[in-house]
Amino acid sequence: MNSVVVKKPGKLYLSGEYAVVKGYHAIILPSEWMLEVSIHEQDHFSINSDQFKENIVFQVRDYKIDYPYALWKHTLQSIYRYLKYTRVPLKPHHIQITSELHKDEKKWGLGSSGALTIALIDAVLQFHHIYFNPLELYKLGVVTQRDLMEKSSFGDLAMSAFQKPLLYKKFNSKKLSQPLYQDVHKEWDDLIIQPIELQDLPIIIVHTNQTASSYKLVSTVFSSKENIELLEEINRITLRIYEVIQSTQYDQLYPLMREHHHVLLKLKVKKPLYTHNMQDIISHIEVPEIGFKFSGAGGGDNMMIATTRDKIHQVLSEIPNSYPIINNYIKGVIHVE
Repeated sequence: MNSVVVKKPGKLYLSGEYAVVKGYHAIILPSEWMLEVSIHEQDHFSINSDQFKENIVFQVRDYKIDYPYALWKHTLQSIYRYLKYTRVPLKPHHIQITSELHKDEKKWGLGSSGALTIALIDAVLQFHHIYFNPLELYKLGVVTQRDLMEKSSFGDLAMSAFQKPLLYKKFNSKKLSQPLYQDVHKEWDDLIIQPIELQDLPIIIVHTNQTASSYKLVSTVFSSKENIELLEEINRITLRIYEVIQSTQYDQLYPLMREHHHVLLKLKVKKPLYTHNMQDIISHIEVPEIGFKFSGAGGGDNMMIATTRDKIHQVLSEIPNSYPIINNYIKGVIHVE
């Protein structure tokens, strides 16, 4: 029986949130936690997930799915259309989705939708004996999501496709206004997906016990011209962070993280980005050599606290026990006991 299993990570932004949506740079880290998609041949189409209440059976006619809207349906529909475009016969199958990105029934802010999109694309293509490299997976992911998520950087798709720490810069959306299937194998202007070699960054990642809606927050940022100037400043800080990482002078990270945080707080948005829980996490730390910022759109999810290598354990001891530390589930940062 023909069967395929693929696993894709979630993501965590080290720097460049918001700015990356406007075509500036970001640095993104992969999670150790994975989303898995397994697929095997059968005589009808069905899908199940550890997030679903029951197995879902659906019909496919002329490569079109007869099921109400869902993210998995939109993604599968796009892949099936790609198979039709490439004249590959569609074989009935069952898909099983298992995710660690909602471990303990909790949203950890690690970008499960991007991992799901890329894992579904890779699994279905491999099941039909089509093998894409990471860049092609990313591009087909963008084609799939573009009409759903206008204000997106698609950085989560890049991370799930490449599965490595990345310096990422979004393609020029003006020159590629509506990417199509034939664009998957073409060059995309201004796109940068550069894997970074790094390990043991002296950064502590703390879950805030809150969640945030990234899309709603991102949408409010671009309504102000003043914000655009701040995004340019965030871009400059991100490139300086990249230089520090390349030089492996990791103890120089924390002042740049502090600077990044201050610029984020200047953004004009409708909802506070820096929450009470974030302040509570930081207020107990007495070590002066720290820089901190939220990861992602703000308003919830995770705080990143950078310090020097020799201060890591002291900072760890000063973080309230009520906030989970998730370092051991993120690649590239120092793991802790």
